[in-house]
Amino acid sequence: MDEEGTEMCDCGVKRYGYYADAGFIFVCFKCGRFKCEGFSKDVEKFFKDEPAVILQLIQDGVFKSLSDIQE
Repeated sequence: MDEEGTEMCDCGVKRYGYYADAGFIFVCFKCGRFKCEGFSKDVEKFFKDEPAVILQLIQDGVFKSLSDIQE
C-alpha cells in the first residue's frame, strides 16, 4: 500500500483502500476485483456473492477511504 491508501491491481490500475471496524478492502473500479483483509470468511464470501454491497457500503460511509487517515 502506498501513502495514498492504494495498491496496484493485477489489471494495472490502482485499487483504492477502505476501512471499517472489522478490516480493510481494496477495490479496483476498472475491473471490479477487490481484496479483503481482516473480515470473517462469511463476510468475504458475502462480498464475493454480492459485490454491489461493497459499493453501497462505500457510498453510505460505512467504509472510509484509507487516504483520509494517511499523513
